Amino acid sequence: MISDRAVGAGCFADMSKISDWLARNRDWARRFRAENPQRASELAAGQAPSVFWIGCSDSRLDPCVVMDLQPGEVFVHRNIANTVPPSDLGVLSAVQFAVGVLRVSRIVVCGHYGCGGIDAALGGDLPGPLGQWVDQVRESVRINQDELDSLDGADRHRRLVELHVCEQIRRLGHNRTVRQAWEEGSLLELHGWVLDVADFIIRPLCTQKHEGGLTYVAGGGSPLPA
Repeated sequence: MISDRAVGAGCFADMSKISDWLARNRDWARRFRAENPQRASELAAGQAPSVFWIGCSDSRLDPCVVMDLQPGEVFVHRNIANTVPPSDLGVLSAVQFAVGVLRVSRIVVCGHYGCGGIDAALGGDLPGPLGQWVDQVRESVRINQDELDSLDGADRHRRLVELHVCEQIRRLGHNRTVRQAWEEGSLLELHGWVLDVADFIIRPLCTQKHEGGLTYVAGGGSPLPA
């Protein structure tokens, strides 16, 4: 059992850090308003991002940081292993809002090497909600089982990261909201990317537009099947 003293000490330490975070937020907010008064007024009135980012919850993958963006430039949904389950209301509602309300012109699914969710999908069963979520990631393993069985260790992990990203793009290409937007003449584009945490460089893997199916990007990540 955790003692009251241990809990108290931990809470005090956490609150001290939270106070620092709040102070840093106030400093940043003052600087942002001072340096970008017009943009701050525009953001107070509403948002108009052109990109919807579906990324991993990993703490190293904040899209505004890794792409050097400002507030209001990207609409974001993040979950474990940047997954687009066909029946997850969180993802589906975010897609509907991004495409149907915000009218974004691009959806990006960005995975990353060193992803814990991908490692979990290659491992044993997990209990509880986490295990149920990882089962969704395992669908990419099942679809690409033969290729993955030919690889070991880090190569297998990296390959699944790439394949999983492109499977999510494929799913989005069949999404009802996305299909409806295309039928109505939208030029919405889908882009699959991977970030290497060794250098924080993002590399394109695949794209899909209304005119055709999934297209793999030459030189992005490892070669993907046509």
